[in-house]
Amino acid sequence: MTQKTIKIGIVGLGRLGKIHATNIATKIQHAKLQAATSVVPAELDWAKKELGVEEVFEDFDDMVQHADIDAVFIVSPSGFHLQQIESALNAGKHVFSEKPIGLDIEAIEHTQQVIAQHANLKFQLGFMRRFDDSYRYAKQLVDQGKIGDITLIRSYSIDPAAGMASFVKFATSANSGGVFFGIFFFLRRGRKNKFLIFQTTLFVVRKLTNGDFFVLVGGDIGVLNCLFFSYHSAAERARVELGGCGGDIKKKKKKIHSRSADIKSQMNKE
Repeated sequence: MTQKTIKIGIVGLGRLGKIHATNIATKIQHAKLQAATSVVPAELDWAKKELGVEEVFEDFDDMVQHADIDAVFIVSPSGFHLQQIESALNAGKHVFSEKPIGLDIEAIEHTQQVIAQHANLKFQLGFMRRFDDSYRYAKQLVDQGKIGDITLIRSYSIDPAAGMASFVKFATSANSGGVFFGIFFFLRRGRKNKFLIFQTTLFVVRKLTNGDFFVLVGGDIGVLNCLFFSYHSAAERARVELGGCGGDIKKKKKKIHSRSADIKSQMNKE
């Protein structure tokens, strides 16, 4: 049986969009980058000349309605994700969307209903840490109440210096929050405490500064404590720490100090 070639359209050709576009065009078997959408003419020229994209658009809805594609990759600014996910699904396209899925809880819930209404189509959210074994284990410990009410979430990520200028430019000009707020809601979901400290290296998140208070989902109040940003790393590194009334969890990528959490939890109880 001959394997069908999946024709893909992409929206967003910035720092991360170019990586996705290049991977689709050059590294994925039975996939073809057929179309691209961007409001930046130079990015569309790049897609045509460097990747051989046949169809280019300035409007996303125009692409999903008229391009010869089976699926879309959404790598646009976070505020556009929900609208574009719904538009693509309603046009009969499979969807991969970068994180976060959206910025407003009620709007996210509406989009979840739209996704459920298109059970014949594939939808995937590019939120890799939610599928990481150690993050899932940390979430399990939180749900089981092993560390009590959460009072501190500290999250930091150190990325390679290459491309950092583009990342910071995007972060300061976009209403996002990305992986930090995403992993916060994932780990925190369902807990009842009303105050916690949220620390992050991403000093431009929501354009808050050290000590600023902000209201979180469920009525919690948080205080943002921003740490430093490193430009010197040659490799990616990620770490999350959760502190609770009954213990703490320190989680590095691919490794979790679960024994430490159990010991400290027991010490605090004693």
